Parts: sequence; C-alpha cells; structure tokens
Amino acid sequence: MKLNGQSILKTVDFTNCIALTNIELTNCAAFEKLTLSGTPQLKKIIVDNCPALDEINVDMNGYDIPIQILVSNTPGLKNVVLKNVRNTDAIVSINASNLETVSLRGCDFPEIILGSGCYNTLKSFDISDSTVVKINWDGNFTGDYLDLSQCPHLVEGGINIRNNAAISKLQLPNEEANGPVNLNFDFTGCTNLTRIYGYINVNKAAAFMDCKKFTIHGGTFNGRSVKDGNKLFYLADEAIPNEALQDVFQRGPQVTNLVINISSATEIFRNTAVDTFDMYYALRHLGPNVRSISGMFRQCPNIKPNIVNGSIDNSPH
Repeated sequence: MKLNGQSILKTVDFTNCIALTNIELTNCAAFEKLTLSGTPQLKKIIVDNCPALDEINVDMNGYDIPIQILVSNTPGLKNVVLKNVRNTDAIVSINASNLETVSLRGCDFPEIILGSGCYNTLKSFDISDSTVVKINWDGNFTGDYLDLSQCPHLVEGGINIRNNAAISKLQLPNEEANGPVNLNFDFTGCTNLTRIYGYINVNKAAAFMDCKKFTIHGGTFNGRSVKDGNKLFYLADEAIPNEALQDVFQRGPQVTNLVINISSATEIFRNTAVDTFDMYYALRHLGPNVRSISGMFRQCPNIKPNIVNGSIDNSPH
C-alpha cells in the first residue's frame, strides 16, 4: 500500500488487514494518525515527510515478523505507541524533533533508533514488560546502557521499566542544578538490573526489592574502589578529605547521586546486591521527610555484618 502526496487524507486505520505486507506514506501534508493491528503479514512501515502526523499506534499482536518501522521528517509527531512487536530482528527508527511519548510495552527487540532532536521534548519513555535495553541515538550510540541522560523533561517522572528482565544499566540526567529524576515506581521484575546512573530520588517503598543484581555504586565511588583489601572506606565530609572518600556530588556519566525523601522508605533495597558502603551512603542521603526505614537492607548478603541480626560496627555514621 503506497500513498504519496495525499493532501486531504488525515487518518489511516489498517486494523485487520490480514494480507497487508507494506505501508508507505510519503508527502501527505494533512496526515495526522496511523493505527493498525491484526496484520500478520506486515513487514515494513515507511512514513516520510508527513509534517502534521501526531500519533502512531501499532499493535503487532505478537506476530513473529522482523518488521521495519521507519519514520522520518515528521516534526508534528508527538506520540509513538508500539505494542507486542515480538521479533528480535525488528528495526524501529523514529526521527521526530518534537516527540514526547514513546511506549514500547510488550515488545521483544533490543533497541530503538531515535533522533537526538527530541532530547528536549521527550517526557515519557515506557519499556515495561519488554526486552528493549537501548536507545541508539542517531544510529551512532555504542554504550552498553539505556541512555536518557540528555532528556531533562524526564525529571517529571515519565520513565517505566517494570518487568523488563533484559535491561542491565540505565543512565538518567545527572545535573545537580536541575534536581533529581523522581523514580515514582518500583522495579519489579527487573531481574538483570545492576545500576542506575544519574541524579535520582527514590520515591517508592520497596523500589528495588528482589532486584538481586542491583547496587548503588557497583563497588566504586569517585573513581576509586570502596575497599582496600578487606578494609572498607567510609564516606567523609569535604572538610576532612584525607580521612576517606569525600561525599560530594558525582559529576559526569556512569555515576550515581541518590536521595531518598519518601515518608516510608521501607524495604527499598531488600534482597539486592547493595554493599556496606552503599548502605552508609543511602542512610547519609535520607531526606527530612523519611519516617520509616524498616527492612530497607534486609536480605542483602553483601552488607557485612548483617544489620538485621547484629550490630553494624564502630563506623561514625
């Protein structure tokens, strides 16, 4: 199906077009919305130079098809919703300079290509119940983590990776002046999650519970190991820099600055890989609204000694 130069066409709905194999929409000046589902033969969607396009809503219904979805020159596009694209060879490339919402819930492919023109407009990114682990910005990003560091409006809290068992590392904005990214949800089902980089405010009880690989700092702080053999370094004030690691804002990529300021901070790190250094760091960064930390570090085997069943040690913190 090819539609080129259709100046009046506003909406196209290809639902239940079971024989459809290709869609190509080009130079359609008034075209606003593409909707489709129930298309078991569909292999390619091309949308180019459709400036009024506002929304793409595609449900592949779990068909095992290596579909290509290629969207470019669509400055009006704000919302992309892809559901149940379940083929690891799928190619999804969206180049839209005003994109606000991307939802890939239930999709089974490793990455999406986005144009960097939407850095300042992206407000919501949902890869829950999926295996998406990476945004390939402009087709050039080579990092091994999901990079949302240049998306300042995600600070409004529009990130969801729940039940994504594939994702390992997530990079969020790390700008002290802009404030932390509010994590208003838990990470249930993120069984492979090891780190979240950036400036983050954990705003949900039991946020990381049962994320057994997760740590706050991964054993390093300010570029330095938190241990010297069996000796643990403790956080220190900036005024006494020679005594231990300075507790200052960590700048740059692939570092973590964390605050917790929710009234009930119960079981946030229960059954995770956080270590003793992480524990001291988290306790030191509790905000004034915290009233309960019950079970925060329960079942954390890397915390020595066990803080639930025994005393901690003679640390000044």
